[in-house]
Amino acid sequence: WRDICDWGWDLNNAHVACRQLGFYRAREYNVSANFSRAPHNISMIGLNCFGNETELEQCSAYGWGNCEGMSAKVACVSNLRLAGGETPDEGRVEILHNGRWGTVCDDNWELVEANVTCRQLGYHQAEKYQSGSYFGRGKGPIWMDETWCSGRERQ
Repeated sequence: WRDICDWGWDLNNAHVACRQLGFYRAREYNVSANFSRAPHNISMIGLNCFGNETELEQCSAYGWGNCEGMSAKVACVSNLRLAGGETPDEGRVEILHNGRWGTVCDDNWELVEANVTCRQLGYHQAEKYQSGSYFGRGKGPIWMDETWCSGRERQ
């Protein structure tokens, strides 16, 4: 693992980084945050993405060099969220599509679909799943219905 230097780091680069990590897009880049320092000083310098790439490796870069203390930072936005729960770790599954939040219908919704959802949200797996508007009726359109997962999906 190596850092990416913040020299030339912009919103296009941040969008690609978030997309590669399975998020919808970047919310901010070079955010003020306390990230741990990498145990080395050699970083990728001058990363240049157009913004439509799916991985940072598809972008051009100036090269490698010393970039101590100037690592690029990003805050990503997921296109998936849990709403209506008592804690942030539970709730009705909602999805962002075309800039609008909607729901995922619980038809055929079982533990395997809940596990894929939890993995996309950064959890290891689902503890349990609920159906029948357990967390309240959703607002907005139903973006997904009759969802079926094999269990091997990342999203």
